[in-house]
Amino acid sequence: MLDQVRGELYCSYADEDFTAPPAMVARWEQLLADAPVRYQRVAHPGVQHGYTMPTRDVHDPVAAERDWELVVAMLRRQLPVDGVRRDG
Repeated sequence: MLDQVRGELYCSYADEDFTAPPAMVARWEQLLADAPVRYQRVAHPGVQHGYTMPTRDVHDPVAAERDWELVVAMLRRQLPVDGVRRDG
């Protein structure tokens, strides 16, 4: 299925995430590496699952802001402006 992805993927992980154990993350990374898809991976050390949500007690504003910076940069690369895609 990853061979059908057109565009780019952004994957961010909390270092302490019970929903994404290391073996699962490693398998996903291998699938991405073997696929013809552009992706970026960021692991945030010392943060927990849910770090992006400001109402959670585990919110990490620095990690969340970094994710937004990278997602917006990806969107700028992938979404056409005036009919021109910027694949930077």
